[in-house]
Amino acid sequence: MTAVGLVAFGAAGTAAPRPLGKAYGIEPDGPGAMAYVRALGARDIAGGGALLSALAARSRPALRGTILSLTVIALGDFTIVATLRGRAAAKNLAVHATGAALMLGIWVILGSETHD
Repeated sequence: MTAVGLVAFGAAGTAAPRPLGKAYGIEPDGPGAMAYVRALGARDIAGGGALLSALAARSRPALRGTILSLTVIALGDFTIVATLRGRAAAKNLAVHATGAALMLGIWVILGSETHD
């Protein structure tokens, strides 16, 4: 579900960067900002594709590595938005932090399960 959501979110952002920018917590005003938000959308498509590939491979190490990478991305997004907008973007920051926490939790769970 997360993988498909990332792909869909990214595709929507490349097609319509203004709403995606607002969802990320970035005000896309001007061609440079719009291009940046489109790049974020492409990154989300790639991240969702990597997660789908790891799931299809049924490889716990590949899945854990992909999830850890996506966690780093979410933490990076949090840091960028916090630096740009601070408390004014509290809702956006909560979304980024929650996403990172959930992915980190999944990473821990996948690492703690016993192998058959």
